[in-house]
Amino acid sequence: MKVDYYAITLRVKSFGDGEFATVAQIHNCFFEIAKKLSTSERKICLLPIYNKESLEVVIDKCKGVILTGSREDINPLYYTGNKSYSAEDGYSFTRDVIRAFNEYNKSIFGICFGIQCLNVYYGGTLCNVSSHRGISHTVVFTNDFKYNNSDTVRSYHNQAVKDIAPNAKLLASSEEGIVEMVQYDEKVFGVQWHPEIDFDKSKLSQYLFKQFFNC
Repeated sequence: MKVDYYAITLRVKSFGDGEFATVAQIHNCFFEIAKKLSTSERKICLLPIYNKESLEVVIDKCKGVILTGSREDINPLYYTGNKSYSAEDGYSFTRDVIRAFNEYNKSIFGICFGIQCLNVYYGGTLCNVSSHRGISHTVVFTNDFKYNNSDTVRSYHNQAVKDIAPNAKLLASSEEGIVEMVQYDEKVFGVQWHPEIDFDKSKLSQYLFKQFFNC
């Protein structure tokens, strides 16, 4: 059986003080999606990464990476002023992941926090939004995305893309104008909503993951 490996970012979360208070997490639904899209001839295997050391171990093996969501917001200092700001946070780690997979010319799928990281990495900006935490809403696709004219998605976020990065292509927006999907390079795209949540029921979610995994 052929096995295709893809990386996926874990998000570090602290539950207080103590030796076991900090953990790296990821929702199990991603592994379920990989299992459901695997066949008897091809297995899709996800390799979690959560720091530079784990990134260096898996980069050679993987065909692409999923940049997962996070409760963390990106510090505006990353995309304002002289843009030289740096810290040990979720964006700086994700930036290293994007850079590494770009250098190897591999696929990148950014989800929620992931598309925000992609936009900042490629030179765009973000803004704050207050109406997209835990809601279902409509997204409208441009002619550059060969799918239906619109669909319903689930969102949970505080920030969103404001100025799209140079040379990137808008693929979808919400009805109130929030950027929802962007193509940054031939193998790099992101969505602001969470397609992993309703994979079993949403043909759009299935389509996106099939495109990424080349099913």
